[in-house]
Amino acid sequence: GTAVNPLARALYLTRGRPKGYITLMVPWLEKKEDQAKVYSKDVSFASMEEQADWIRRYSEERVNCKEEAANLQIRFYPALYHDMFGSIF
Repeated sequence: GTAVNPLARALYLTRGRPKGYITLMVPWLEKKEDQAKVYSKDVSFASMEEQADWIRRYSEERVNCKEEAANLQIRFYPALYHDMFGSIF
């Protein structure tokens, strides 16, 4: 895994930069069964927008980075979870 949480790093990098200057790339797991394997039991997303909203809320409420969350651009790329590797590609 990475040495630094990608969300925390992206939030930090927004400081002192224009809104939308920093982009967090997030894998989009369209299949509900893939989401169930990766996320906690009570978390799933019907759309990329719903997941982006969840990320922003988490950043505001749990990480206390309201301004940073507002300035962060979030983009998704299509991905699948592969059981054999236990990884997202």
